[in-house]
Amino acid sequence: MNAVFTFDLGDLIAGLTPSNEWEWHGPCKAEFIKHYNAELTVEPISECELIDYHILSRFDNQPAALELQQDLSAAKANGTADATIVVTQPENKGRLGVTIGLRPQKYELFRTFVTLHFGRPDLIGRVITSFVGFATSSEGGLIVPNYNEFLKGRPYLILDDSSFVFSAKPLP
Repeated sequence: MNAVFTFDLGDLIAGLTPSNEWEWHGPCKAEFIKHYNAELTVEPISECELIDYHILSRFDNQPAALELQQDLSAAKANGTADATIVVTQPENKGRLGVTIGLRPQKYELFRTFVTLHFGRPDLIGRVITSFVGFATSSEGGLIVPNYNEFLKGRPYLILDDSSFVFSAKPLP
């Protein structure tokens, strides 16, 4: 299965992270089990954090939280995978927060492309990343949440390559 996030380049807003790296925020359509409206953030993987989501979901004292943080830290250190963090937003029922942290080379390609075409209302972007589905139960400190845990705010972390497609025509 895939998780697919579609956005208009003209809707992205640029910002700087605390480490002085560019990141982009904007609304997107998320195909993640079913269709959602979502807020998309694209940044370097070095800026990806789960800590805010842990506090939000009261998930920080569980063994699976430590596993998630260790896996994300390893991906940051070796720079060979992208990270996608998907979390429900309790204050906006039915919305997702999606953070895509790109490994260094891919981030530079994305940054260059978006910088050259920033604000263009005719470009549609799509991010596709692997999605293995939800766990059937929460026993044994599983890293992958079950659907109910996800709806209660437990983050879903995907460590895999993300692919980007840009088009001036509607994407199928």
